[in-house]
Amino acid sequence: MSERNFAESSSNTVGKDVWKLTESGRKAIVTCYETAAKAVPVLQLRDVPVADMNKYELMMALSNAGWSMRVVSKKESRALREEEAGYMEGPDSKKEWYVLTGATLASVKPLYLKLLLQAGEHKKRVPHLAAVSVYQQLLNPGFVPRARKRQAILAGDPDDWEALQDKKPAKKRARKRLPAAKASAAPVADDATVAAIPDDHMPADAAVVEEHPNTAAVHDGEDDEFSDSSSSSSSSSSSSTSESQPLAGREGLELSEPAVPADGQEPLDTLEAGSVRELPALQHTRVMGRSHPFGLCFLTPRYKDKTMTGWQMSCTKPAHNVDGRKCTKEVSFRVAGSAGMCRRMLKAWIVFGASVDTKDDHLHLVWPNIVKMAKEDGIPDENELDFNMPESWQAWESPRRVQDQDVTGQLQQGAPVGRRRQHSLLGDPLPGTPEAVHAEMEQLAAQGLVPITTPVQRARQKFTPGSEYGVPAFFAVFIGDAGAQNGTCASREDEDACVFRRVSDKDSLALEVLMGLASHDDTCCVFGDIADRLPQFARDWIEAAMPLPAPSMSSAEIKDAYADIKNWILLHKENLFSDSAGSWCYKHKQVCPAHPLLSIGDDAKCLASSLQGVNRPLMVNVAGVSCTPWSSEGAQEQTASACEVPHSIWLAERVVRGSRNQEDIAFVECTPKYPMEDTLGRELGSTHHVVSMTFGPEHLGWPTKRLRVMGAAINMATCVWLGPGSPQEIAEDFAAKFF
Repeated sequence: MSERNFAESSSNTVGKDVWKLTESGRKAIVTCYETAAKAVPVLQLRDVPVADMNKYELMMALSNAGWSMRVVSKKESRALREEEAGYMEGPDSKKEWYVLTGATLASVKPLYLKLLLQAGEHKKRVPHLAAVSVYQQLLNPGFVPRARKRQAILAGDPDDWEALQDKKPAKKRARKRLPAAKASAAPVADDATVAAIPDDHMPADAAVVEEHPNTAAVHDGEDDEFSDSSSSSSSSSSSSTSESQPLAGREGLELSEPAVPADGQEPLDTLEAGSVRELPALQHTRVMGRSHPFGLCFLTPRYKDKTMTGWQMSCTKPAHNVDGRKCTKEVSFRVAGSAGMCRRMLKAWIVFGASVDTKDDHLHLVWPNIVKMAKEDGIPDENELDFNMPESWQAWESPRRVQDQDVTGQLQQGAPVGRRRQHSLLGDPLPGTPEAVHAEMEQLAAQGLVPITTPVQRARQKFTPGSEYGVPAFFAVFIGDAGAQNGTCASREDEDACVFRRVSDKDSLALEVLMGLASHDDTCCVFGDIADRLPQFARDWIEAAMPLPAPSMSSAEIKDAYADIKNWILLHKENLFSDSAGSWCYKHKQVCPAHPLLSIGDDAKCLASSLQGVNRPLMVNVAGVSCTPWSSEGAQEQTASACEVPHSIWLAERVVRGSRNQEDIAFVECTPKYPMEDTLGRELGSTHHVVSMTFGPEHLGWPTKRLRVMGAAINMATCVWLGPGSPQEIAEDFAAKFF
């Protein structure tokens, strides 16, 4: 094999000759499979017309007719989509049909193949990579594409109406006014004439409509349409005097031009006292008299062309309405998707934003979260929102602004509260929730650091996975403080309670984060790849045994190659993990001991086996298996992923450290598809007690879906497990520590 350049030898660190395949040798290996029976064709070609052929038969017919398939990039496809680049039957025509790079044969359109096969019959130019409607029009000239239904959009701008200005049709140009007729000016109607107009002829909404100062500015374009039509009719020579009379008689309005009678009519001052003309109905985009109260706020319908198009919510909190600036939010049905969702979004904007201090925070901080919740269907229903609508602005003040009454003090002292908990953003606590915990959550909710939820919503989310819209990082601090009170984690003031000695990660961004976390502790080492602690000969062997990437090797072959690497590491584990092993430390810029127990004393022989009966620290390893091969975000490679190499090294080291009593507990977490019990139990079951559970923040009532399987391998030689047995009981006991 060496004469044919299929294999070569090299000396390892020990001085022994090691043979390995060369690149030519790897390519020369052919894997053959012996079939148990004669192969039968999966698909049979039918003798049918082109119109009845399936996609496979069309491809075979093109191949038999001398056509070839070519894969093109997106850049090349732009030139192919041009009309002159299509296929036209002729003696010099190039018989090639095209597929985009990365596309599958399922994306090939059968109409495209049929037109190419029948190009000699229809004598039309067939465009490449065109839409289905283009090919349908070639086959059937009378084909009319169906109108595309416009989808509802959710705009996250401060004002949804302004976000849709570009989508509104252009307003028609106003008609040029004609010069006024040369006639004597008639006097304006006096008060007696206006008083003679019966009340029955007044518009129904004229007495109750009050234009909101803020919303009127938003819809100037719509209101101008009505004002333009009125002013043009008053100045036109063909307009009647009665059409100009309402504008002249309304208080606060003045005519810029004198009223002029039309031809053949008498001036206004010559009309009889009993003759009264009917007034035209005025059109309005909003009707404040029809507003619906929502606690202290108002929900007002919006109209356009006498059709209801959306809702407007007016926030009446005094702190949000200063200097004449009104705090309002408007959403159309088209933006929200439906009338019900429109109301829920606006009501949620009030409930979730009633505790913020300023109008800008209400518009620019709360509303984007409402839009995100709407996209993920996370907005509470209207019954929950109506239950939590504001009835007193004092009850929604931030704890930082409440001077007379301390919310936390009231809750800790067990002060009685009413049905709505006067100073509560989260409502009554669920049964079993400590008052101190609920008070802390109230303060975080008032500061905008945790989402405001209702008791009904939290109870539902405790058992139903919700949509993910983020859990604040600040909650980690609260968890740490609560754990210290329950005795489940170490307090920060106790320096000897829990010390991180070694951290390891090969990702550059993760190393940057670990370096920042270790900046306050000079004794903590930051390592890179976990394979760096192995001897050089082991790293060389693993590198030589790595499989070739696909498609050079199949998925099954890659999986077998990683299994061989894992078995080799487990077989030689006693020689691979030396007590004096070291790894390059990014923190100290030198090679540091790889195992934390070696750094307790100056003597490298200070191992756990020589510390029997001594009050030594509890040695714990915490790891996270790469979740990409085991989640839907990855390619579902599982054990056929390159992540199996560091996973095998980590697993073998746990076996060695546990057998030498150098490690007491090993924790690991991953996605639920990771076989926790099988993986840990198969290698550590004889020396460790393995427990696992599937848990996530949704089990604690948080509206975040992030299930994880968590396991622990407890060294039976140094520790005793006194907890529950089944995974379900372990999960319930774990949840009781927090909620």
